[in-house]
This record gives sequence, C-alpha cells and structure tokens, in this order.
Amino acid sequence: MRLGFIPIILLVGSAFLIIGAYAIQKIATAPSGNQQETRLFGKSFGSLLGGTGVSGSNVSDLSSAYRKQSPTPATSVNNQPASVSTAPITSPAAKVPSSSVQPTPTSSPVVGESSCGSYNDPVSLRDFLFCAFGVNADAANRIKNTTTIKLATDCSCWYGSSREVHILDLAREGALHELSHAFWEDERGDANKRLTLVKDLIKLGTTNDPNYSNATKFAHDYMYGIGDWKGMFCDYGNNRCVGKDPVTLSDSEIINYTANWQILDHEIYAGFASWTMGKFYDGPHKLPDFMAAHFTKEFSGKVIAVPYYEFGPR
Repeated sequence: MRLGFIPIILLVGSAFLIIGAYAIQKIATAPSGNQQETRLFGKSFGSLLGGTGVSGSNVSDLSSAYRKQSPTPATSVNNQPASVSTAPITSPAAKVPSSSVQPTPTSSPVVGESSCGSYNDPVSLRDFLFCAFGVNADAANRIKNTTTIKLATDCSCWYGSSREVHILDLAREGALHELSHAFWEDERGDANKRLTLVKDLIKLGTTNDPNYSNATKFAHDYMYGIGDWKGMFCDYGNNRCVGKDPVTLSDSEIINYTANWQILDHEIYAGFASWTMGKFYDGPHKLPDFMAAHFTKEFSGKVIAVPYYEFGPR
C-alpha cells in the first residue's frame, strides 16, 4: 500500500522531534564546563604556597574552587569564636609565590635521612616526615593520635570536622603542608595565637632586613597577593577581601577576620611550615626569630633531610 505525501511528512517530522528531545535531555544532564573546572581545581590545589598544584587563572575561578568553611563555633581561651572546619581546607591559590627562591645545587648527601626509614604509603610518609624534618615528639604524637591520613582523589586538604588529612600523592612538601593544617587546627582556638601570627606576618612583610629578604618577599606576597591572586586577606568562598591595607588592621579586626575566615590564618601557618619544611634557622628560607617562634611547638628546627628548595626530593 502506498503512503500519501502528507503522512510521510508527518512520520519524518515525528522522527526529528524524538531525536531533538533525546539530544536536549543529554545536554541537560551533562556537567557544565564550570562544574568540570571546579572539580579540576578541587583535585589540584593541594599544598598551596609550599604545594604542588597547577596554576590558577583568576579570582573568580579560585572563588568557585575554594570551598568556604562552614565553621561550628567553639569558645577559645580568650572567649573569641574559634571555628572548626567542616568543609575541607584547600589552598585558595595553586601557584607558589615568586618569592620562593630557586633551588641552589648541593653536593652534600642526604645526611641522616636513611635513619628515618622509607615510605610507600601515607602513614609511612607521615612518620618519615616527622623524623626527617624535625617534628617534635609531642606534636607528632598529637597528630598521629587524633588524625588519619590517606590518599584521596578529591583534594590535598585538611578536614577539620572529621580530622582527616587527604593527599593526592606521596610528595613530601604537600603532605607536610596538610599535616601542619592538622596541627594548627588545635592551636588557633586561642585568639591570641591567631592574632600574633598575623601581626608577625605583617611585621615580616614590611621589614627591610637583608638577612631575611626571601622570607620578607614571601610574607609580602601573602599580604598583598601576586597578580590575580589576592593573598591571604580574602574570603575566597564569598570573593571578598578585608578591604584595607593589612598594616592598618586593629587587633580586634584581625581576631574577628580570622574567626570568620576572611584572613586565612590556617593557610598562613601551613604555608610557612611547608615553605621552610621545618628549617627556619638557616638556609634560603630562614625566618627571623619572632616569626620562627610560631613554629617551634611543631618543629625542632633540626632537619636531617634536604628540603625541596635545596634540591631535595619534593
């Protein structure tokens, strides 16, 4: 039986409608470019400023990738809110500041490193780092006894609420950065510790002592940022900064801004920890005494491995 011309047109039109509806459904359920970009940044940020992430592109990208903390208020010894991170603390930028000096060649062997054993998983890496980079026994035991560490695919980050350290690989620098987040979590409940850390960062970033020029540049970059990256005085989750020169901040402003995650004291602490790798008394990343004092509870300053910035393994 022959079909008429009009029925044929109707059949062809129906087929196009079915194909079109299927295509629209596939597009609607596919992840958007922004969603894919967010996942990429989430996996890459890792150990900022002392980490091994990829380069970020601009503040809006960083804002979408940096997951703002949703803190549960706690009372510090100074009766100021001290929040515990319920979302992972990831680095708000993925590039090492230009202040990180180029490694200088060394012909010295890795003195004593072999005495710390080897590592092939996150737990053995953690124990190696504690030994090779001079983490004090009390700090090491506290971290071991109150946290877990594991390889993950989401991010190199610190989960304060579950007390989990996630690392993407077995890189020394990135792992020490995240472990230092774990240590600082229990320190920052004291508002005075947050205050003095930020004030000494500002002091270091504005000093003119040539003996600490690398550290001064590093601190200055934390204060004012580099290019599109705005530094550590910004809440990247809400894309807002403190709105004034850090040197003009009052003590109460610093305390409030750190409590509300608008000054990133967590990243300041962990960033300097991994920038020095615990070697803050000498070498190209040495710190003046007033800044080094913030790290002596975690680190002894006696490092027996070669840091990455002196051509040791990263």
